[in-house]
Amino acid sequence: PKAAKRTFGEDYNTTLLEQIINYSLFETAATGSGLGGGMEVADNYVNSVSETSSPEELEQASNDANDIAKEGGKGLSDADLAKIDQDAEAEAKRLTNVNVNNPESMDDDQLFSTLDSIYEMNQDWFNDTMDKLDPLIPQNELDKLREEYEEKETTRETARETIQGEINEIDENYNTWGGGAWTDPDGIRYEGNVNWGAQFTEQNFESSGQSFDEYNALRAQLGFFNGDSGPDEYGRYTPLSLFKLFDARENGERPEQFSGIAYEIVSRSYEMDEISSNKNFPQPGQNIYYTEADYNEAVFLQDEYGRIFSEYVNLIEGPGGFDEISSKAWDFDKRSSESWKQDARDARKRRDGLESQLSNLGGSVYD
Repeated sequence: PKAAKRTFGEDYNTTLLEQIINYSLFETAATGSGLGGGMEVADNYVNSVSETSSPEELEQASNDANDIAKEGGKGLSDADLAKIDQDAEAEAKRLTNVNVNNPESMDDDQLFSTLDSIYEMNQDWFNDTMDKLDPLIPQNELDKLREEYEEKETTRETARETIQGEINEIDENYNTWGGGAWTDPDGIRYEGNVNWGAQFTEQNFESSGQSFDEYNALRAQLGFFNGDSGPDEYGRYTPLSLFKLFDARENGERPEQFSGIAYEIVSRSYEMDEISSNKNFPQPGQNIYYTEADYNEAVFLQDEYGRIFSEYVNLIEGPGGFDEISSKAWDFDKRSSESWKQDARDARKRRDGLESQLSNLGGSVYD
């Protein structure tokens, strides 16, 4: 092996080699695994000699053990061994490149490595020196520091638990399944408040900070059908739709079933239908009258229809008409949607801040 050649040249330590073979045979007899056991046999050998061998002997033993492992198809390649040597050398330099006169400059690994080295060089001196230094150690100060550390760690752990609880609460109250979600143009996905409330519910108005009574007054101006002011089966107080008014006659719904502006619109719709059904009402290709009375009636019906139609259009599109009142009612929903999104953004921002705080609590209590 290359490592052995670097250490000993071409003269291998035959005693170590005999130990490899003898130990391998011993393990074979004990386990029945045979010499092809590979890495397991090699590991057992290395463990046994590591307690009694010198560094040079350990290096040769490691390389010889790897050759045995190769026989079982599990050995390391020369490239793997070279990388291990390189990494070990770099770590050794890091641990030993220290200024023993300035222990404050060492990290924990270097400090403990230095102490281990001193101990290995002269155990008796090390133990005697520690015994001499022991009375000089300010135990009361150490106890205070230990108590301070424990208090800080307790405070930090309490802070961690508190912050994590707040994060969990946000996750519970803001999620896709209960509160809905959307993705902004910047690519950030936000999740809504599960307690915000569905569209046009009283909870929705409370969440968005809007007046339900003010909204409901607009609904009353629009009108209700059969006196049904809500809510529906989902708890919603939805404004009356203009399409329902357009389809009223076709659906057999009478004007008196409506209230508010809706009643006025449906009433005029019925009046126009009644006028247009008169046989003398001017129709395309039917403008020939044989009597003056029929002609006069035709003129009256046409004028009356025009008057009612103007009122009908004004009730829908004019100032204070159905469209204007309905738009004001639906503005409540628009504002609620905007507030819902802003609330979700604020929650996301709070959560990100809490995550940052939690991450900062992961270091030393003295950071």
